[in-house]
Amino acid sequence: MADSMMQYGRLLLAEDDLELAELTKDFLENCGYAVEHVADGPSVLAAVEREKPALIILDIMLPGMDGMDVCRRLRPDFSNPILMMTARTDPLDEILGLEIGADDYLTKPVNPRRLQAHVRALLRRSSIAPSSDDDNESNDLTVGPIRLDPTLRRAWLNDRMLPLTGPELTLLEALMKQPDSIITREDLFRLVKGIEYDGLNRAIDILVSQVRKHLDSAERIHTVRSRGYVLRTTLDD
Repeated sequence: MADSMMQYGRLLLAEDDLELAELTKDFLENCGYAVEHVADGPSVLAAVEREKPALIILDIMLPGMDGMDVCRRLRPDFSNPILMMTARTDPLDEILGLEIGADDYLTKPVNPRRLQAHVRALLRRSSIAPSSDDDNESNDLTVGPIRLDPTLRRAWLNDRMLPLTGPELTLLEALMKQPDSIITREDLFRLVKGIEYDGLNRAIDILVSQVRKHLDSAERIHTVRSRGYVLRTTLDD
C-alpha cells in the first residue's frame, strides 16, 4: 500500500544528476510521496525556508554548496530527518555526515526499494506522537544529572540543555529507559534506524561517541564488549 503524502508531507530531493533525480522522484511519487526536486546546495536552503519538508534526501556532491555544508547550515533549526546519499565510498564521509546531524546515510547506487524502506523508517520514527498523560505527572526520564523530556524531545545535563540531534535523543532515551542494563547494538539500531541491523553499520557506535561528548563523563555510557552499551546511574570514583 502506498504511503500517504498527506500524512507525511513533502519530501525534498537534492540531487544534481538530473536523470537519477527524475528516476528517484518518479519512484517515490509512485509510492505515494509528494517530492520537490532541487539541484544545488543554495536551492536546498531556499526550499527548506519556503516549505519545511518532512524529510530531505541530500546528495553530498552538490554544486554551489556541498551536502555536508548544507547539513551543517540546516541542522540547528531543522529537526526533521536528513538522509544523505552519495557515490563516494570513503567511510569517513559517513562518520562525518552522522556527526554533523544526518539521520541516515546511503551509498549509491541505491536499490529503490531500499531507499523507500529507509525513507519510510525515518518518517515513521519522526511522526510518532508522544502519548498523552491524563495526569499532570511528568514523563521526564532522569538518570544521575541527565534529564530527558520525551514529549518535548529535549535533554538536559543538570540545567544545561544538550544540543542533541534526533537520532542522538532517540539513543539516549532508549538507554535512559533501562539504566544500568545492557542494551544491545541490534536493539539500539532497530530503535534509532527503524530497520534491522545488518551486522556492519557503525551508526550506533558513532552516535554513542557523539552523545558521550555532551555528557559529564565519557564513562557515563559504558561499552560492554561484543554485547552493547550501558548507561550508568552512578560513576566509579
